[in-house]
Amino acid sequence: MPGVLVDASALIPLLDRDDAAHDRCVGALKQIREPLSTVWPALIEAMHLLGDTPRGADALCDMVSDEALLLIELEATIWRASKG
Repeated sequence: MPGVLVDASALIPLLDRDDAAHDRCVGALKQIREPLSTVWPALIEAMHLLGDTPRGADALCDMVSDEALLLIELEATIWRASKG
């Protein structure tokens, strides 16, 4: 699946205007043409850490609902294959 894998450390400043990296993340997002993808653990972490950010968690849910952020399923077979 082509795209850009993002974790909570990118999602949080993207949605939190008070974060020191917000402007940098927004600028980087404007340059990305591939779809953004993440995994459930990173999404849950971002949701938790955005809990006190006005509309932060809602905006993250909207990104998933609008398919601006795709969720990659983690399967046990992926982990076994990566061990060689």
